[in-house]
Amino acid sequence: MADKGGVNMDLKAPANARFSVLKNGLLLTFVLATIFYLFHWVWGFVLSLGPNPFQMAWANFVCKVAIFFVMAYLIGLAFETNWFKKIILGFLGSLPLVGVLVQSLNHFERIKREGIPEVKFELVSGSGIWLKGWVSKEWKDEKTEEMICGVVLPMFVHPIGAYVCVEKKRLVYTGRNGLDNIADNLSGGLIGRK
Repeated sequence: MADKGGVNMDLKAPANARFSVLKNGLLLTFVLATIFYLFHWVWGFVLSLGPNPFQMAWANFVCKVAIFFVMAYLIGLAFETNWFKKIILGFLGSLPLVGVLVQSLNHFERIKREGIPEVKFELVSGSGIWLKGWVSKEWKDEKTEEMICGVVLPMFVHPIGAYVCVEKKRLVYTGRNGLDNIADNLSGGLIGRK
């Protein structure tokens, strides 16, 4: 019985190893087939756009990709002019779902242009709990005569999270930009890590 059990164990080990190889092979084959299918689909999609003036399929593909890059460059140049950008973004901003994305782009553009500073402050004095965000605007409180700052507190999932009003004297300026703070949050802290 011991010999028989030993033989069974010897046969079982190679069978498990072969099954593991088969499993890994199936997974890799599936991934490669998916990648091949995507390339094949992109190839067919590009060739289906407009007429194909050349006899060779690869020449038509290269020609259409080149035209696409030239058009993308020209559209990028057009967006460098403010009046064209205002017209297009104004139209897109009026659409239901795209409008929210355009507003977010405008907000990020303003952050980049104005260099909105990153700050940190203690939630309650002496608590040891510090929050980090960036200043969006500041004003003078009419009752207390103190300067108040509107601070955006980003979240990991969404770069624009909560908004809080804090006295300017409680803020510690980190010397970084609000965009750095957004990048830190979206990357889970990987981008800002030294």
